[in-house]
Amino acid sequence: MLDEHSSTPLYKQLKEDLLSQINAGSLRRGERVPTEMELSDHYGVSRVTVRKALTELVEEGHLTRRQGKGTYVCNPKIGENIMENLSFTSVCQRNGVVPGAKLISVAIRPAGEEDVRELGVASDSRILYLHRLRYADGVPVVLEENFFTERFCPLIKEDLEHESIYALLTSRFGITRLRPSKSIEIARANEWEASQLGVKKRTPVLLVRELMFEEPDIPVHRTRQIVLGDRFKYEIR
Repeated sequence: MLDEHSSTPLYKQLKEDLLSQINAGSLRRGERVPTEMELSDHYGVSRVTVRKALTELVEEGHLTRRQGKGTYVCNPKIGENIMENLSFTSVCQRNGVVPGAKLISVAIRPAGEEDVRELGVASDSRILYLHRLRYADGVPVVLEENFFTERFCPLIKEDLEHESIYALLTSRFGITRLRPSKSIEIARANEWEASQLGVKKRTPVLLVRELMFEEPDIPVHRTRQIVLGDRFKYEIR
């Protein structure tokens, strides 16, 4: 229990106790922690004290709040080396988590201005548009839009919810190597993005834009991703 006579504030003591439980595995990764009221009753402190301890653990990346669901122990972040070009499926498998996807939308539609500019396609051409929510161990982590040049429109007949796009590019089109051009910046989730990812509106996220080329410099697709920063980290190795 906490020591009311210690010079260390009660919320700091509570925070350290919860952190020691996380490190020891008593509070498991992905597990929901007790509510503020439950913690208040258990430790004999005010909910204000509990809230301050939980807030610091959230800010430091040990806990995460899920809208309408409670506070959970964070899973280890999924690391991706931006110097490599791996599919989401491969990145998850390398990190020991199970990848998943939900198909939100798929369509063949006229190329837009950004497609013409970045993919180098004609203004009257078509593109394959693919919108998916990507999961790691059943938890949504990435909201992803892909825009493929007209050559790849036959992919619309494939099982795009369960198949790896990169695997399909290899098996259907013989593409074994892609060269990426990538930008990463901080953004805030809008209301719809937040609802899909299970976070609050205006939660800070990573906005990743990627343009993929087949050798030599033939555009294949462009991608726009909204990535939860508390589950993903980008590395340079």
